Amino acid sequence: MAVVTTNVGGIPYIVEDNTTALLVEPGNAELMAEKINTLLNDKNLYDHLITNGLAEVQQYTWSNVRKQWLELYSSLGNK
Repeated sequence: MAVVTTNVGGIPYIVEDNTTALLVEPGNAELMAEKINTLLNDKNLYDHLITNGLAEVQQYTWSNVRKQWLELYSSLGNK
C-alpha cells in the first residue's frame, strides 16, 4: 500500500518523500487530500511508492534485525 503521512517525529528518518512515501506538513489536511488524490490518479507514482516502500521495509524484518543484534552482541563480547 502506498503511504501518505505527516512528516512528524521520526517519520522522515523512515520514509523518503516521493520515493517511499508522500510526506505532508502536520495540520495541512488540504495537502493531505491532494496527495491522496495524486496517488489515486497517478498509477506510476503509486506503483513506484509501493515498490520502493516494500524494499525499504525489508530492513525492519525480524530476520534482518536479529542479524544486526547478534552482530552487535558478538562485537561487544569480543572487546
